[in-house]
Amino acid sequence: MNIQNAFYAKAIATPLFWEDSTFNDMEDDPAGSAFPLPRKGAAFMILIRLHDGKIMGWPLGMTARLHYKVCDEGEYFLLDERMNTLAQWDGAYVPETIFDPDDCGYGDYVSLDIDDSGFVERWRHPQLNRDDWKPCQPCE
Repeated sequence: MNIQNAFYAKAIATPLFWEDSTFNDMEDDPAGSAFPLPRKGAAFMILIRLHDGKIMGWPLGMTARLHYKVCDEGEYFLLDERMNTLAQWDGAYVPETIFDPDDCGYGDYVSLDIDDSGFVERWRHPQLNRDDWKPCQPCE
């Protein structure tokens, strides 16, 4: 498992409250109707390009303040450039360096500010620690 080949990070998580987030400065509703990306059942899916913080598939012109309390209800993966899964997060909390880069959620929140071009604001390429990830065959 070579996590240094990671090109993307993916989150699949179910928030306790959708309405804690805003899209174009409008609060979302309890069903999460404003969330613009694919879902897997009740969970949202977010794919971030690691080198620049681009949210893949994000609609141009939409801003967001995502603040989803997911506690231990998430799965997090590293993928290579061809979308092959390399590893799965080996912890109970949110991998903060990726999905809470401002470190304001205490491991319980996916917290991302997204600009109108689909980039995470204040993004820093995360330092990935091999000990925090486990190989998975098959993943997801």
